[in-house]
Amino acid sequence: MDGPPKDVPGQCNARLFVGDDYGDNTATFRCPLPEGHDGEHVERFSQRNEADPDKPSGMVTVTWHYDDRMTCPKHGLQPGDWCRKCHEERRAQRRQQK
Repeated sequence: MDGPPKDVPGQCNARLFVGDDYGDNTATFRCPLPEGHDGEHVERFSQRNEADPDKPSGMVTVTWHYDDRMTCPKHGLQPGDWCRKCHEERRAQRRQQK
């Protein structure tokens, strides 16, 4: 989709603009609930109104089902969507081959 989504008559059409938290063109959410919890993952945070700083901050609640972290068969659950240990091992192997 290019540009913002179009408003739909009869729907609220509110928007939430989420920033890039690590400079990698993604926005990361982390569920703080206990390990193995039931139900959806959730993160809550307060967000300032950048357009009008005089307005109070608003609470944002994000919920989701799927866990984007990967489980590496060799190294187990990873904090991201790739395995740093496997990546470093492959890099070391390539260096040795040169």
